[in-house]
Amino acid sequence: MWKEYRKRFVVTQVLIALAVLVAWQVAKVPGSQLGLMVVAMELGAVIGAFFGASLKRRIDSPDDDLPLKPR
Repeated sequence: MWKEYRKRFVVTQVLIALAVLVAWQVAKVPGSQLGLMVVAMELGAVIGAFFGASLKRRIDSPDDDLPLKPR
């Protein structure tokens, strides 16, 4: 999971910072809400890394059997 997160860490952080900057400058969002916005986006990034790692394991697994294999 951390491998997937670290692979895209810099790009993710830049996009989060850009979104917060736009919200602050254009929409005039207050600081406390900006903090919540950062926390929500960081949690989304970590959850997305978990999900991506899970998908990668499923795709890379050597199991060729059907999930409902006939007996």
